[in-house]
Amino acid sequence: MPAGPGKKQCDKCKEFVGVRTKECQCGFKFPVGAAKAASKKSQSPKGETPVESVVSVVKLLQEHKDKIGDSSVADWLATYDLSPESLAAITSMKQLKEFQEMLVVKKTIEDVGVNVATQIQKALK
Repeated sequence: MPAGPGKKQCDKCKEFVGVRTKECQCGFKFPVGAAKAASKKSQSPKGETPVESVVSVVKLLQEHKDKIGDSSVADWLATYDLSPESLAAITSMKQLKEFQEMLVVKKTIEDVGVNVATQIQKALK
């Protein structure tokens, strides 16, 4: 059931309350001030990619341009084995650092979607 004017939905119990309500009867406290702004910033309209995520992908693709070469983003990511078995086989701090970096890269790219990352990659060429 959609909320009427002047109502918002509790994240915990899903009940609708007045927009000025600071705490729901179930105990959920609605974010206010900076917390409210941060929660809205992290949400994007349906089907849109947050600008911050796109900027992160642009930076990552620029940083790894030499490693990616002419490969597609998907092919480049596939060259890295990020399995638990691969992690267990790490024998140096350098390998561990590279593994951690690629986990971050992969997560960042997956957050925006490989198709979006591929479009960004084409635009950067």
